[in-house]
Amino acid sequence: MATCSTVASAPFLYSVVIPLSAVQCEGPQRRLRIETQLTRDDIAVASASRTCRDTSVCWLAVDASAPDEPGSQVWCSVARGYAGAGFVGEARACETDDF
Repeated sequence: MATCSTVASAPFLYSVVIPLSAVQCEGPQRRLRIETQLTRDDIAVASASRTCRDTSVCWLAVDASAPDEPGSQVWCSVARGYAGAGFVGEARACETDDF
């Protein structure tokens, strides 16, 4: 079985706050699944999942988004990846810019 990993990138602001995540493997897999939560100050405000077939990378982007709030918050992407029925891992990344 190919080595796989879960990747989360810091959310970015593009009229709404958008997380970016993926599950990626060294070679094609029959089924990849990525589940992503967008959190604001450690509270989930949006979530989405995507299943991809016969590929080595499964991206999830704009399906989980939320409007920015006034003031200062910490936005994070939290992702869980699966290859077939196996859990690949969890990844988390938080914003690096003030929105």
